[in-house]
Amino acid sequence: MLTVLTRYGVLALISLLFFQHLNVFYPVTTELNAWYATTFIMQVAVLAALALYGFRTSLAGQKLVRAGLFDE
Repeated sequence: MLTVLTRYGVLALISLLFFQHLNVFYPVTTELNAWYATTFIMQVAVLAALALYGFRTSLAGQKLVRAGLFDE
């Protein structure tokens, strides 16, 4: 955690702690018929939404691929 704090900053540390907190309290499962699978699915949805929002925000309005990048 100290490495994340010194290298990437406080926001990255808060994100790390949030992700670790969710993994401890909501068990990961591949059996979607289990009684605790709904909390796992909600956890994955929240984490995916946060990751996509962070990715979109990090682009700062720029396009992901430039128009002339793949032209030959």
